[in-house]
Amino acid sequence: MDKLETAERYAEMYPNGGYEKNVQALKQVQPEAIKASEIAVRLGASWVDEKYYKQFIYELLDLPTRYTDGVRLFYNPHDSSWRVDTSFYMNGQSYMNVNRVYGTDRVNAYKLIEDCLNLRATSVFDPIKDGSTTRYELNKAETIAAREKQNAIREAFKNWIYADPERREDLERTYNAKFNRIKLPSYDGSYLRFPEMNPAIELKPHQKNAVHRIITGGNTLLHHVVGSGKTFTICAAIMKLRQYGLAKKPMVYSLIS
Repeated sequence: MDKLETAERYAEMYPNGGYEKNVQALKQVQPEAIKASEIAVRLGASWVDEKYYKQFIYELLDLPTRYTDGVRLFYNPHDSSWRVDTSFYMNGQSYMNVNRVYGTDRVNAYKLIEDCLNLRATSVFDPIKDGSTTRYELNKAETIAAREKQNAIREAFKNWIYADPERREDLERTYNAKFNRIKLPSYDGSYLRFPEMNPAIELKPHQKNAVHRIITGGNTLLHHVVGSGKTFTICAAIMKLRQYGLAKKPMVYSLIS
């Protein structure tokens, strides 16, 4: 993708520089774009723009949009952690959504969303005095209630993230630009000829393609099903390597367990 963008930029800057042929060649080998329907977006994925998480929080909790800085998100790329900060004037805003619908008496929605962003299951602990020290004990009922709210938040995000066509297309482009950058090579061995091969043996197309891969790619795994003719393929590849001068003393080692 980067090479294509560079070639397109140079082709635009220098129309007569001969870069158009590079553009066309690179376009032909671009990996097929992955559609949004094939991309699962989890709450907290670092490749998703922070503006979408903020938009989700505002819409989920029905927060007043006039308080644009009322909720702020911070992402730390060093440990891939998120932090959700709220301004003091957000206290009491959308109280029911924050503390009841998507929150609990002990943990509000902002904290639960922050834990979701960090792929962390929320736990609620009770302080218990033990003489001069204080220990903390897990409150199972409150923890279960908080985690149920987390599940509701994740489900709401899953339904929300692709609901807007413009957002869906933007996420599609972002995902493909970041992760869909490799196209596996294809091998065509139809041009190969095998002089002095036993005339009773005729290699099938997939075998010729495998031979081509072996002689051009080096170490090769023939992950073919049983009975597909791997032995003929290996022997044919060895002979081609010798004919091309790429191997002098090839050896076939068979291990039978």
